Amino acid sequence: MLRKQTTLVRTVRTTLILSMLFASYGCETIVDVDLPENRPVLVANSLFNPDSVWQVRLYKSKSSLDRDPIEAVSNASVRIMDGENLVALLTHVGGAMYRARTNKTPRPGGTYTLKATAPGFDPIEASDFVPVPVPIQSVDVDITSSPFKLTFHFSDPPEIKNYYQVLVLSPVAMGSKRLLPVWMESDDLIFQELGDVDMDAALFDDSLISGKNYSLKLRAYPFGTDPMRQMYVVLLSVTESYYKYMKATEFQENNEDNPFATPIQVYNNIENGLGIFAGFSISKYPLFDQ
Repeated sequence: MLRKQTTLVRTVRTTLILSMLFASYGCETIVDVDLPENRPVLVANSLFNPDSVWQVRLYKSKSSLDRDPIEAVSNASVRIMDGENLVALLTHVGGAMYRARTNKTPRPGGTYTLKATAPGFDPIEASDFVPVPVPIQSVDVDITSSPFKLTFHFSDPPEIKNYYQVLVLSPVAMGSKRLLPVWMESDDLIFQELGDVDMDAALFDDSLISGKNYSLKLRAYPFGTDPMRQMYVVLLSVTESYYKYMKATEFQENNEDNPFATPIQVYNNIENGLGIFAGFSISKYPLFDQ
């Protein structure tokens, strides 16, 4: 049974924010798994989007009883394919990280396949796509109280199933360029339907809003009250694989100290291995004039 490493999950969220600032993006969630002895598999982690170059982290799986440090795999061959066409050949750049040699990035609407091989492991493969971003049309902001009250407006595309993640980003200090997600709350039904009442990165699907123009109300707690801070509402359009993976890790993080919680396996879409290969796209809207 898979077990989340809490510190590394938080690293995932931090790295996600860096990606939104157009830095390269990587996912570092590592899981332990009960496997027959001497049968390790490759663990691949890659959440990709059009604003960052291709990169993948590769690790060696380990038993849940194994207390040795997580072992990176540094001698793998890693490729990103678009059908039969090679999109990117990734090079090992240190630790578990493999990065594309060129600045070619995923395109919205594109479907891609990860293929990786390494001595002593079965070859792994996974496919996912990049959703077309759903733009934030406008944001209404009320800064007369604490928390700030935000309402952002968007249109859910009809006839397709859509998955989203929403964040509010704020600088950690006056004049800082480092943006991190702030705590937020919502009484909106799309959050309550999923059990997400307060959070810093909320996931939801379009079950209640399919094909509609929608106004989502939030209450946000920025790191300070200066209204001229460089704050943003961010709406990620994510794939089903991304959604299931992040919901599973979120569930485990929320219940890690509860001995009566139902155990759950972290979602995995890697054939012959473990981990996640999933796409997302970003719509970012400033709350104040920049």
